[in-house]
Amino acid sequence: MKKLFLIGVIVGLMGWLGCGGDDGPVDPPPPTIITITAATGSVAPAWDSVYDTVWTGIASTNVPIAVSAFSSASKRRPDNALAVTSGVGVQALVVGTDLYLRLTWDDATWDCWPGRFEVTSFDYDTVAHFTQDALSFKEDQVMIFFDGGTAFGGWDVWNWRMTTTGAGYLAEGAVLAGTTLTVDPGDNDLASSNLGFGGQPEYMQPEGPANLDYRLLQSTAIAIDHYQAWSLGDFVSGWIINDSLYQQDVSTRGGRFDIDAYSRHSSGEYVVVLKRALNTSLETDLDMSSLSTVNLRLGITNNADFLFYAGSSNQGFSNTFKLNLP
Repeated sequence: MKKLFLIGVIVGLMGWLGCGGDDGPVDPPPPTIITITAATGSVAPAWDSVYDTVWTGIASTNVPIAVSAFSSASKRRPDNALAVTSGVGVQALVVGTDLYLRLTWDDATWDCWPGRFEVTSFDYDTVAHFTQDALSFKEDQVMIFFDGGTAFGGWDVWNWRMTTTGAGYLAEGAVLAGTTLTVDPGDNDLASSNLGFGGQPEYMQPEGPANLDYRLLQSTAIAIDHYQAWSLGDFVSGWIINDSLYQQDVSTRGGRFDIDAYSRHSSGEYVVVLKRALNTSLETDLDMSSLSTVNLRLGITNNADFLFYAGSSNQGFSNTFKLNLP
């Protein structure tokens, strides 16, 4: 009798707990939304180093990146898993009225020569002839998207590019509405094409082939000299950088370049620090000075431009995550 009683109890418990029941499968829990809380500081990080000790006491949060279009979050596939990083470390800091974001991600290649010119032959054995590399018009990029909601009309965007903004210590502001990216207003140019007469570069470093730096600065660039001791494979930058713009007041730069940026690529890793005022008073910039939380997304490319309307193995986006502001 005791055995029969125990069996009855067990069967009763199974019926009460359920074995799949008639209610169908249980829906999975909603995904956890990553939340990052910005630290509050009284001392701004040194602007000439992405490794300032201010950052050592601020936690870094990994934000996963999936190869996708902006509007979707497709799964990573083996054939493109290494095209873009799988995650970005994010640190946030507010000092006074400024927001600092420090981003860290893996990238084995340092793609910093968009539109470069390469010595491919010599005329009369001594005159270097350059060819613009048609396959190298791209560069590494990162975008941060701040959700402005319907009142703002889209996403407030900070766009850092390795050479055409980063070499000038700035990032470019824009607004993304749907799949249309519109650069913020501003009359100043940060990067100008180095394409001259006959498809040849117009300027070079003052040291010529002795200095093949990807940063061709407006303040020091000189007219190209085809008679110098060039060698096959030598490069000249495809862009001339206005290296004085970042030193000007933000009001002079305009909304297009109101984001300061400093970066470093070393041992297969990027570290980029970006800074902008929480409130720039510009209608194309989201006013975050009175917000306690803002929704963000991240985008990364590996030697590519962003395609918001289509997927690409050389770009990736994060899902939306939250940034808590003090």
